[in-house]
Amino acid sequence: MCYTPHRKMVRSGGTRPEEGRQAAQASGAGRQGLRRTVRVMSRPLHTENNSPGARERILEAALSVFARKGYSAASVREIVSAAGVTKPVLYYYFGSKEGLFQAILEEAQERHKAAIDLILETDGPAIGRFTRFFQVLQAHVKENEALVRMFHGMAFGPAQGAPLEPDLNGFFLRQKEAVKAIYLTAASRGEMIEADPDAVANLIVAILDHTIHFSMSFPESYTPERLLEMLRLVFQGLATRKD
Repeated sequence: MCYTPHRKMVRSGGTRPEEGRQAAQASGAGRQGLRRTVRVMSRPLHTENNSPGARERILEAALSVFARKGYSAASVREIVSAAGVTKPVLYYYFGSKEGLFQAILEEAQERHKAAIDLILETDGPAIGRFTRFFQVLQAHVKENEALVRMFHGMAFGPAQGAPLEPDLNGFFLRQKEAVKAIYLTAASRGEMIEADPDAVANLIVAILDHTIHFSMSFPESYTPERLLEMLRLVFQGLATRKD
């Protein structure tokens, strides 16, 4: 029995014409799929990363979780779940859990500086400026209560394993310098007696610290009138005597 050359080619491992057409079609489909893949990869980042408020939601959720559980016990999964985003979105904005924590500390410093600047922009009699000092910082604390609780836990609670420590001394010194500036202006105008500016600043900041902790621990008992009464008692002692 003789074999044609075509049959010999088949027996030697060649390709039938219909198989060749199928291979060509598969190759074309593969090239089309590759082109689609390239187009998808060249698109901008997923719109979830650019959704309105995503970064702010992550910061707010992280603050809440860090304040409740501490840095080490807080998981990225819990944070993104509370923020309503995915892990890639958190990593897109902050790089890591540590980067997120650092962003929180940086924003806390910026907000506190803005509050102090707002206080120092106010002019007028000393009692009015100091009242403004307390009102602005009390509002600042109320708006950032989770942040204050997180700082409080890090300062007075057990070690949390945070990669960075908040500059709590910087917050205190910024407030103290603002009080000193207000007092020195008042003393130069003859509104207040001459005293040690550091002692006056420590006294005023101590009252502020007390009212912050009292209002957070016993909110049902705290009233703005209680704060104003303490301020009036302090200013009665600091005010110049008019005989």
